[in-house]
Amino acid sequence: MQPLQEIAALLVLAAVFSLLFRFLKQPSVIAYIVLGWLLGTFFLKLSPVLQLLGSLGIASLLFITGLHLKPRELLADRQVVAVGTLQFLLLTLLYVPLFYFLQHSLPAALFLAASSSFASTVIATKLLSDTKELDTFHGRKALGILVLQDIFAAVLIFFAGVGKLNFPVLAGLVALLVFFNTERVRKLLDKLLAYMARFPEELFLLGFGWFLGIGLLFSWAGLSLDLGALVAGMLLGEVLYKEHLEARLRPLRDFFLLFFFVYLGAQIHGFPAFKQLVFLLLAAAFLVSSKLGITYLLGRRYWSRKTSLQVALYLSTASEFSFILAYLAEPLLQINLAQYYLLLLFSIFFAVGLIQAKKLLLKVAREQPPRLSHSYRIILLGCDRLGSKIAWKLRELGLQDELLVVDINPQIVRDLLRQGYRAIYADAADAYFLESLSLDKTELLVSTLPSPDDNALIIKHVKFRKPELTVVVVASTVRDALQLYKAGADYVVLPYFLAAEVLAEMVEQFCREKQLPNTKLEELVKRLCAHQEHPEKL
Repeated sequence: MQPLQEIAALLVLAAVFSLLFRFLKQPSVIAYIVLGWLLGTFFLKLSPVLQLLGSLGIASLLFITGLHLKPRELLADRQVVAVGTLQFLLLTLLYVPLFYFLQHSLPAALFLAASSSFASTVIATKLLSDTKELDTFHGRKALGILVLQDIFAAVLIFFAGVGKLNFPVLAGLVALLVFFNTERVRKLLDKLLAYMARFPEELFLLGFGWFLGIGLLFSWAGLSLDLGALVAGMLLGEVLYKEHLEARLRPLRDFFLLFFFVYLGAQIHGFPAFKQLVFLLLAAAFLVSSKLGITYLLGRRYWSRKTSLQVALYLSTASEFSFILAYLAEPLLQINLAQYYLLLLFSIFFAVGLIQAKKLLLKVAREQPPRLSHSYRIILLGCDRLGSKIAWKLRELGLQDELLVVDINPQIVRDLLRQGYRAIYADAADAYFLESLSLDKTELLVSTLPSPDDNALIIKHVKFRKPELTVVVVASTVRDALQLYKAGADYVVLPYFLAAEVLAEMVEQFCREKQLPNTKLEELVKRLCAHQEHPEKL
């Protein structure tokens, strides 16, 4: 079959397999690997063109990953750094004997153990987005640890890509990178991207040429092109128009990665013997359960049972970087790719199954709620963004002593207590906690939780106990708002719609008076200096 015909047939099959696995609630990455596995087993060897296209997919993925790596911001969250770093070290030490037992050399076992400790950013982000949990406390913590893992993966990519170093070229490359990282050059790059943003086709070519050009310099220096693509993304990490560039390259990345994962699956070649299959299934279960257990135990140092379990569940999947790292290191470490890919494939199946059984697992992790004998006039659930403004306003009105604040973030609770608020650390969406609340004197309950399911649960519980209680909640969509009204909410706030109304008024003012409202730039600078990233952060 000609390469073009092979690619066309592969795209048709990939679409069919992707729909099938979507119906089975499995990520598309598994569909592509299984497709490659079947093609490599029952048909002729796949064209080398697929490997080339897949390599471009790796480079584009690493470039886009580099755009989002901001070590300075990440280090500000000590909880994420502590849990993520300890998890990486403990899992690596735990996995080394497993891979050594699978007849890998000690360096290969150590490398595979480290790469297997990572979780999939793509799968976790997709699942969090589907369940509207990206902006929740546990969602932000999970994504923070995933970004930290991307940094660890970048270090492993460096070691995987080191060949025979060309020191003169390497010295010139280091000098060039230092030059590109200066403030003046970053401003020039920002202006260049701002200009090119008006020309989408040229912006696409600029981005593609940028990371491939830097990657080519890395390959000449004896490093890998993929590491160069990652560094190329990090160099543009502070540029304002990087989102425009990412938006142009993301479809190309997804297209090329399809071929990469199909090519990886084709390396498995045939089916394992029964004994080997049983062993790989047990090993995959061990990988997932150890990730889940260690992450949960580390998280309990800082978070509740529920939060720790939710973070652990989303960090239990095998990462796409695990496949990529093994592929890059195979020539150097002589890794048994077929065996390793099957192990990762099975572990993804197990992890996604656990995530889908999340509600059942969360019931097991339910904590005994604090006993509250005192009743408060106003109860505020969630005090991070919207809630912090409400708490501040109630303090202005002299109602601070009549307010009870509930939040799942221990740092926020500590700050509130230091400010003199009545605050408790608890999961506001836990049925047992809601039953423990004393509502005798409560007149108003406000929930700023982003999840519509959590808000519906809260409404039903408190309205059942006290029908006359006024309940105000938030929602991100009209459909969610209608469902919450149906559940019994007295008022549903739609923050995005309120923002849209303010913008519409600004446009109306501009059309009428030819000017915009005061930008309040000085006030914004003061807020930033006071670390007030959100409204009236306490």
